Amino acid sequence: MGINMWWLQQLDNQGVFRDSCSVLDIGSSNLYQASAESVSQFIRKWNPKLPAEDVGQISEKLAAGSAYIPGIGGINKAFAGELFEAAGMKYLSFDIANGYKTEILDMNRFELPAHHREKFQAVLNFGTTEHIVNQINSFSVIHDAAATGGYIFHQLPSIGFVDHCYFTYTSRFFLDLAMANEYELCDMSFGCGP
Repeated sequence: MGINMWWLQQLDNQGVFRDSCSVLDIGSSNLYQASAESVSQFIRKWNPKLPAEDVGQISEKLAAGSAYIPGIGGINKAFAGELFEAAGMKYLSFDIANGYKTEILDMNRFELPAHHREKFQAVLNFGTTEHIVNQINSFSVIHDAAATGGYIFHQLPSIGFVDHCYFTYTSRFFLDLAMANEYELCDMSFGCGP
């Protein structure tokens, strides 16, 4: 999984992140296409007390590690969690493999542990649930992890990806999911990948 810095900037502009925000990443995500300046701005906004020298070092490291080579992909040497933590936020990911600040949780088989219920102000699903057979459990874990007043964000395939994943999603699915759970729908958009 990967999160493009552009998306984090969009979510930040929409008010998803807060001081000391608790972020749950559904799948340990690499950070992609982050410039040192964009990383620095994000960190300085949310963690203004971090010394400038530290901000500079972290920004350069994450920018270099987030490089994306067209036709090849990301070099996968920077994690989104590193950025969130540098910005003073709490970060955790759920995945079936070890990753940055990852708790092993197979969403095909296991419910959300009780100590994680309603703990996260931002739950981010940047391309994970389409790979999980047990869709009901996956979306239950996400729902149960989100704090009241928190944000849930999904960036998932809607068409194509014939050999990429098990599922693609429709706007109707997310509209009905929001209605059934009494979510406030903040935004919805469709895009065309590379």
